[in-house]
Amino acid sequence: MRRKLRARATSAGKQIRCPKCQQAVTVPAPQPAASSDPLFLEQDDPFSQIAPEAEVPAITLPPVQMTPVKMTAVAKPEKKPKAGRRTGGLPFNPGFGPAALLCVVAGAIGAGIWYGIAVGTGVEIGYVAWAVGGIVGAAFAFGNQRPSGPGALLSAGVAVGSILLAKIMIFNAIFVGGLPSTDDDLVRVVLARQHLAEQGTDPNRASNIEIERARREIEPQFQAIAMSDRARIAEEMRSAMVEADITFFDTLGVLDVVFLLLAMATAFGIANKGLGGG
Repeated sequence: MRRKLRARATSAGKQIRCPKCQQAVTVPAPQPAASSDPLFLEQDDPFSQIAPEAEVPAITLPPVQMTPVKMTAVAKPEKKPKAGRRTGGLPFNPGFGPAALLCVVAGAIGAGIWYGIAVGTGVEIGYVAWAVGGIVGAAFAFGNQRPSGPGALLSAGVAVGSILLAKIMIFNAIFVGGLPSTDDDLVRVVLARQHLAEQGTDPNRASNIEIERARREIEPQFQAIAMSDRARIAEEMRSAMVEADITFFDTLGVLDVVFLLLAMATAFGIANKGLGGG
């Protein structure tokens, strides 16, 4: 009957006596612990002597040829503005119709400015008429927001019309509107104009100050005219006003024509090129 004898680990390789039979027993050395890795075999395992050594074949990859790829830049498509919209300047594009209306309004304002200056100073300043053409062209270019050939023609026509309108208003203020309706005052105007002409001053271009001074100077001459003669002179004056309306363009001088052409060319150029000048 075999029995197991327990011994301390320190007694490995030594002889001890069995506590029962007193027989000397050599305690064998402990076996080394087996590896937990199944890929490794014990050196004293008989299967380790016959296990073949696995060889991993070398994998040779073909050479990689780097081929340059030509990249083509593609712009991101931009959203087109909706009809009647644009990207800068005004929040909307008014178009030709509203721009033409703006052009006409600017011409009327320019004519009023020139009329006010001429009546207030008694002198027609050609540079003001030239500026009217620039205002008209700029108004159309601002409203249309792009160069326009038809708009340039329209602006030139409006500039000419505005200047002629101002000339007619000035003419009427001097020859018609500015004349009182009574016979006596009409006679005073006739005498004052004759007095200015005798002094070498053009009555059509005399300032208000010159006209008022002439009226004071002709007052004694007026008082010497009989009542019947005053009525006759006043009637002739009214008839002359009707004829003056027909011969209005006869009052246009060379400088008037020059500044009229300058205003027309300026209005045409600004509207044709636009405010950007492109």
